[in-house]
Amino acid sequence: MRRRQYRVPGRYLFPVIGLLVFSALSPQQGQAQSVTESQNDLALWQAGIVSRLTDIRHYPPQARADHEQGIVLVGFAIDRSGRILTPSLARSSGHPLLDEEALAMLRRVGNLPPPPSSLPQDPVFLTLPVMFCLSAKNCPRS
Repeated sequence: MRRRQYRVPGRYLFPVIGLLVFSALSPQQGQAQSVTESQNDLALWQAGIVSRLTDIRHYPPQARADHEQGIVLVGFAIDRSGRILTPSLARSSGHPLLDEEALAMLRRVGNLPPPPSSLPQDPVFLTLPVMFCLSAKNCPRS
């Protein structure tokens, strides 16, 4: 499968595949939804999260001046109302300014779109890669 990326102003790239990492749905959820509807709900939810984070993105000026690039993995839980709980650094980019900004972005966003009903867990635990790239050509890989 080809890995598509969305490029948004400010040199952030959010990969569509692997944007959010969470446990797979159990096949016996007792839900009336089909697998296709559940997948659609998840895709719309992911797009909503990307949209909200894109609105508040920020590349730290000092990191830009120092030509720092990297991928920060942030972990957090999200409750049924979309409130972010316990944001933490899952893996550092190797650049403290980028790591701090990825966590600050989660604090600034307030609420995210609430998880779809096809994800019955409460809270839902997520891991999100936040990519800081100065140019698409030189964007770090994993």
